Amino acid sequence: MESETEMADDVKESLCKVFATCHRSTSEKSQEMLQTLRRKNYVTPTNYLEFVNGYRRLLTEKRTQIGGMANKLR
Repeated sequence: MESETEMADDVKESLCKVFATCHRSTSEKSQEMLQTLRRKNYVTPTNYLEFVNGYRRLLTEKRTQIGGMANKLR
């Protein structure tokens, strides 16, 4: 699966920053939700890994889809 998600190092670095920011902001908003609504929302490392794996699946799916479309055009 590694070859299906290969990308430039600068893109990887940017994606890592985006994922970390999303996870951190979700955690912060969960704390706000707890204070405001008294409702607990758990943000775990597993959530983060699911987010990353979901992105990888979507990336692979879209690359396959676009590759198929490019082949049809050829």
